Amino acid sequence: MAPIKVGILGYGFASKSFHLPFIRALPSSYTVTAILQRAEAPSDPSSAAKGSHCTVDFPDIKHYRKAEDFFADAEIDFVVVATHADTHALFAEQAMRAGKNVIVDKPFARSTAEADSVIKVAKETGRIVTCFQNRRWDGDFLTLRALLENSMLGTPVEAIIHYDFDRAPWLHRMTAKEYTPGSGHLYGLGTHSLDQAFTLFGRPAHVTAFLRSQRAVENPDAPSAVEDSFTVILQYGGPQKDLLVTVKTAVVSPMDKQLKYWIRGTKSSYTKCQQRSTCPQEESISANLAPTDADFAREDDRFRGTLASYEQVDEKIQSFDEASQRWVGRVPNVRGRWMGLYENVAGYIRGEGELEVKVEDVRDVLRCIELARESSEKGMTVAWR
Repeated sequence: MAPIKVGILGYGFASKSFHLPFIRALPSSYTVTAILQRAEAPSDPSSAAKGSHCTVDFPDIKHYRKAEDFFADAEIDFVVVATHADTHALFAEQAMRAGKNVIVDKPFARSTAEADSVIKVAKETGRIVTCFQNRRWDGDFLTLRALLENSMLGTPVEAIIHYDFDRAPWLHRMTAKEYTPGSGHLYGLGTHSLDQAFTLFGRPAHVTAFLRSQRAVENPDAPSAVEDSFTVILQYGGPQKDLLVTVKTAVVSPMDKQLKYWIRGTKSSYTKCQQRSTCPQEESISANLAPTDADFAREDDRFRGTLASYEQVDEKIQSFDEASQRWVGRVPNVRGRWMGLYENVAGYIRGEGELEVKVEDVRDVLRCIELARESSEKGMTVAWR
């Protein structure tokens, strides 16, 4: 089948680092035909700095400066929305009304009301819409998911999911003091780790949250209602009534190894630290490696997770530890593969398989964020509704 013709909305960091490298690594599935970048093209692209403009990096594709011209391009089959969060829902709806399938960078929308509107347009137009929840294809998450699916942990009773960022370089841009929908790190890093929690365990029965501004600790004269750090506790019902899931982000945490996952089950427990302050795929992109390179997303073995149990559950990696009187082993990490998201979407567009990231599930994550803010403001646990 002919490659799906892609149009990219926006040409900032997200497009250049998170979307284009993985789309272009699948030439049999996709070809980039147009990019919307409002900035005027340089008069002499050959003399301009690489990365400064889409016409410099991709001289053979179409460049649009106006959204209406971009959406009017009948050649574009599939739109990638990689603009500011306040335009995500708007552009997704415009793309579908123009007859195009669409993937939206996270956060999918700034509220459940916006998400519901996008879902309604998808049903009206018959177009496909999904969200770029790429962290489902992180290596450490794929490893954890495999452990759970293979019953290596037994029945999960407690899970702690961290996404910490020591001295985050983008904190200086968080200057707003008043909260507006879509701002704060629950909509930033939180949409990743909450999505992982929902993917593994589903929708909770109750939400308890504590939102904090750790940057204000160092600058008490600049308090802010826009959180950079948070703790969200998810309590479940029914068969999962004994399960407790905690999702955390902190931006002041100078540790050699940042905790990523700590899952306790009836058979064993699993702990995993993240590689430095980012993930192997981000580090590979920063090092200008292509997703098809042999060393792409390779993780240092010292960051392997640890599987511990009273009885041996994996004879290939576990050995008996006399000091702890437990069976302990270091779990080889699955190689991360964000390409898998785009492979899944291409297959679904062509009528093959099931779509992994369903917008109804993404909408539930946004609802969880809204309930978390309500819980923090009221100082109480709130029921899912």
